[in-house]
Amino acid sequence: MEPVLLAALSVLFFFSFWNGFTDAANAIATVVATRVLTPIKAVALSAAGNFVGMFFFPTAVAVTMGEGIIRSSLVTAEILIAALIGGLAWDVLTWWFGLPTSESHVLVGSMIGVGVAAAGTDAINVSTILSKVVIPMVTSPTIAFIFAFFFTAAVMRLSLIKTFAVNEGDLGVAR
Repeated sequence: MEPVLLAALSVLFFFSFWNGFTDAANAIATVVATRVLTPIKAVALSAAGNFVGMFFFPTAVAVTMGEGIIRSSLVTAEILIAALIGGLAWDVLTWWFGLPTSESHVLVGSMIGVGVAAAGTDAINVSTILSKVVIPMVTSPTIAFIFAFFFTAAVMRLSLIKTFAVNEGDLGVAR
């Protein structure tokens, strides 16, 4: 195995490890803290979700990261190593100071940074960044908010109807 490939895989391993170290707990924190699931069941469910996701979207994100953010002619093992080391350094720094971060956003930023450092601003695929990073980053929370709003309203309405019916029944029994 070539040394540069071994170096790239090693840095990728550490970046992936750090991603799991910092994000895995965030993914299951709510269900564990509210005691909906035990920690073991929550980790198993999270692992199963990651495993299933790997089959439905096996290369979509990797292709965007490898060819979409910067010109694909610039993507070499050295560029990937630089992006991963820069991203890993930022992740460790934000973890050290207790700042929230997203490894996905860090990786996009580090790919843009190494692309600009290697070939200037012409290296950036602006249309891909807008269509596959910026627009989904803005629309996803907006759409989720709208769905959550209407779902919560429906659940509250059903809950009030049920509560009112129970209270009416209680009054009838008390007479």
